Amino acid sequence: SDSLSSPTRLSLSLSDGSEDQLDRLQQVELARTTPMSQWRAGTVQAWLEVVMAMPMYIRTCSENVKSGKVLLGLTDEDLELGLGVGSSMHRRKLRLAIEDYRDAEGGRGLSKAADLDHHWVAKAWLSDVGLPQYSQAFQGHLVDGRVLNSLTRRDLERYLNVSKKAH
Repeated sequence: SDSLSSPTRLSLSLSDGSEDQLDRLQQVELARTTPMSQWRAGTVQAWLEVVMAMPMYIRTCSENVKSGKVLLGLTDEDLELGLGVGSSMHRRKLRLAIEDYRDAEGGRGLSKAADLDHHWVAKAWLSDVGLPQYSQAFQGHLVDGRVLNSLTRRDLERYLNVSKKAH
């Protein structure tokens, strides 16, 4: 992902003292290489911000989710009420990612859809299929590979403003 190759390093205030010396990119690397059930608070926050591109939920996450084990146990209701994820598409993105990580704990690894971030879907994929006019809606809803794979016709019409049958 382009965001990982950036030389810019931002500090992340971590709640666990043993993780204070690790920077955000190291936390992201932990998220990519360690089962979610072994994550600590800093890794959860870095994953949410960098991998999921959802920094708007970090504050409530840091207050309510102290480990990957807690994250694995969250329901849709927990995401909405406990983390303040009001957007149903954002909740779906998180829920699908958490389910993917839960399945990966069994040794299967993450789905191939996990490799497709929302930038790729909104820019490259929509352009490749001749529908670049929907890029802003897909970008705004953070539609990544997992979400893309789950979309129904109703979702396309309701959330992403795709209403022409030929699309």
